[in-house]
Amino acid sequence: MKKGQLQIQETILVLFIFIVILVLGMVFFYRFSLQGLEENKLDNERLKFNTMLSTVPEMAEITCSIYSQEVNCIDVYKLLAFKNLNDKYKDRMGFMNITIYSLYPERNSNLCELGSVRDCGIWNIYYNKPKEAKTTLVLRSPVSLYYIDKYGIGEIVMERYL
Repeated sequence: MKKGQLQIQETILVLFIFIVILVLGMVFFYRFSLQGLEENKLDNERLKFNTMLSTVPEMAEITCSIYSQEVNCIDVYKLLAFKNLNDKYKDRMGFMNITIYSLYPERNSNLCELGSVRDCGIWNIYYNKPKEAKTTLVLRSPVSLYYIDKYGIGEIVMERYL
């Protein structure tokens, strides 16, 4: 072999090694960037979910109103009607479950259905669970419940499926 051919082969080998290292670096950078984007997406979902905890109890569809004045409580009779609107909110709320439990004046484990508000303590007002979920975020908060003639204390439990 001549000296020129040997130098060309060395140059081609160095270029090949450089390209392999460059491709490996790009693959690692892509994976690192993708992982960062997934973490940002999860953080944004958590933030959105946390804000829903304060907005859901104040939705006009379930909040109390006395003489057309809104009061900071949840009307238990409106909860039953809201349960029938699940399809309307699937785009807005996504995959989650919203359940309200009555804690006071009595803790009752009967599921509320139409016409049985006085003898129940659990309102499953929104349910849209995916077939498969990687992560479940759960938030709980106390709420004021309004029955026609009295107030009670309840707990809203929101589960978000990611």
